[in-house]
Amino acid sequence: MNLHAFVRRKLYNFYGPKYINLKGPIPAHLLGNMWSQTWNNLYDMMVPFPGKHFLDVTDQMVRQGYNVIRMFRVAEEFFTSLGLKEMPTEF
Repeated sequence: MNLHAFVRRKLYNFYGPKYINLKGPIPAHLLGNMWSQTWNNLYDMMVPFPGKHFLDVTDQMVRQGYNVIRMFRVAEEFFTSLGLKEMPTEF
């Protein structure tokens, strides 16, 4: 809900009240494509702290033993905690 509210407010600040209702859904066409699947084109508008140094955690993740499999498992753990099913073993 916080992410939605943040994005909606940023879009409101950019487009104004004619296009964004602060108490309603975000119009899908403003999010990048007609299905609202990708928000990549909004990145520059959504950076929470513009002008601040980008934090690269790669070295720290390598030190902690993260690899592709571990990142996948951590992500899967998150999604199953939301009630989604585990990935099938074939995946």
